[in-house]
Amino acid sequence: MQFPTSPAGHGISLVTPFTEGDQIDWPALQRIIEKGIAGGADFFVVLGPGAEVRSLEAIEQQRIVEFALDVLQGRRPLMLGVSAASTKSTIARLREAFPENTPRLNPKKGLAAVLLEVPNDPGIPQLGLVSHFQTIAETSPLPIVLHQRRGPKGSGLLAESVINLSNHPQLIAFMDGRVDLALTGEVIRNKAPGFKVLVGDDVSALPVLALGADGVVSSIGNAFPKAFSDLVSQTQFGDLPTARTTHHHLAPLLRLLEHTATATGTKAVLEHLGMCRADVRLPLSRIPEMENRAVYRAIADMDRSVSGL
Repeated sequence: MQFPTSPAGHGISLVTPFTEGDQIDWPALQRIIEKGIAGGADFFVVLGPGAEVRSLEAIEQQRIVEFALDVLQGRRPLMLGVSAASTKSTIARLREAFPENTPRLNPKKGLAAVLLEVPNDPGIPQLGLVSHFQTIAETSPLPIVLHQRRGPKGSGLLAESVINLSNHPQLIAFMDGRVDLALTGEVIRNKAPGFKVLVGDDVSALPVLALGADGVVSSIGNAFPKAFSDLVSQTQFGDLPTARTTHHHLAPLLRLLEHTATATGTKAVLEHLGMCRADVRLPLSRIPEMENRAVYRAIADMDRSVSGL
C-alpha cells in the first residue's frame, strides 16, 4: 500500500521477537502488528531502528519482510529499513531487495518506501552526502525517507543539505533521530512543499511535533500503539493540553528506556505485557534485573485509560 502523499502520523518501527530457541517468533510479530493496527498506527517500518538487523541473517530479513506484508495485506503502508556503507553498496542492496517483477512493488500490497540511513562517519563532506542520496534516488524503485541517526560530532546532513534534497521527487521525508531542534526547525521552515519531517525519538515526540513535524516513527508503539497514536493526533489537532497529559503519562517509562538499546528496552516492556519474550541477540543482552523491575513499576503505574491496556 503506497502512502497517499508521503509518510505522516504515527509509524511503528517493528522489533524482531525471538523464541526461547532463538528463532523468529512469527505469532508474536503478528500480534504486535495487529495490535498496532487496532491502536491507530498509520504505517509500519520493518528492519528499521530496533529490529536488530545486524544480527539477522539475510534469509531471516527476507522472510520478515514477506511475513509483514502478508499480515498487513495492504491495510497499512510498510516501509523497509535499508543500511549500507557506500553509494554503490546501497544501490546493490536495493537491487537485491527489489528484483524484477517482485510483488514487493505491488502498489496495493507491496512496500511503500525505503527508510535509508544517513552515513554517520564524521568528515564526509556535505556535497558527498547530497550526491550520495541524489544518485541512489535516481535508481531506487521506491520513494526514500532519509534517516538521520545519532552519531559523532561533525557527522550527518546539515539543514541546508536536507532542504536541497527535499526538492528531489523521490526523496519524500526526513526522519530526525538526533532531535536537533535547530536543524529540524530550519528544515520545517524551508523544505520543499510535500516533503515531510518525522521524529525518530519517542521521548522527544511532543516538542518536535509542536515545532511542526508531520509524524513520529516510534519504538514504544510496539507496546503502546494507542497511547502514542493519541499523542500524535492530539498534537496535530492542536490539543496541546491533552497531548501534554499523554506525554507525561508515558514519559517515566520512556526516560527509563533511554538508557537501554532500543530493542532491549522495547522487548522488556513487551514481555511484561505478555506480547513476546525479551530475548535479544548478542552483542545485545537483556536489561539488568533492577532496571527491569523499574520498567515493570512504570508500566504498573500507568493509567489504563490512557495507555490502552
